[in-house]
Amino acid sequence: MIAYKQVTGYTQSKIDLTISVGDTDAGFTVCGGLAETGVGSTGLITTGFCISGSDGYLFDASGNFFGGYQPNSPFNLQIHLKTGDKWSYFHNGKIIANDLYLDENVEYLKFEKENASLSATIFGQPDQRFTLGFLTFSGDALLYTGELIAYP
Repeated sequence: MIAYKQVTGYTQSKIDLTISVGDTDAGFTVCGGLAETGVGSTGLITTGFCISGSDGYLFDASGNFFGGYQPNSPFNLQIHLKTGDKWSYFHNGKIIANDLYLDENVEYLKFEKENASLSATIFGQPDQRFTLGFLTFSGDALLYTGELIAYP
């Protein structure tokens, strides 16, 4: 399953992601970038950042391994979008990479996974903060709070 959530209007923002995966076999992907919306949309058309998990291992968009996760044990990723075209990311509060090149503006988050949940809190400038209701996948059940942007 794939879910998109709009996060436009925040510059120099921090995106705080809490992820819980029911099993490690299927993997997951969380990305930020520009997306098409509406009838016939194709989802993210350009990607600014991307983090994925597979078999309990975490990778950035360049394929660099940086950590791991366990089934049903929530973990935290924090993305710092900086002025200009730079970004940094943290895993469970520890910096992994700093001042990476950001390929595109981040106006949408994309989360792809079966049997997983993601919550996102955005901290932006000036001193703005909001929590996104996101899609929660739990087995065959589907729980959603907030506005669904696209669901292919």
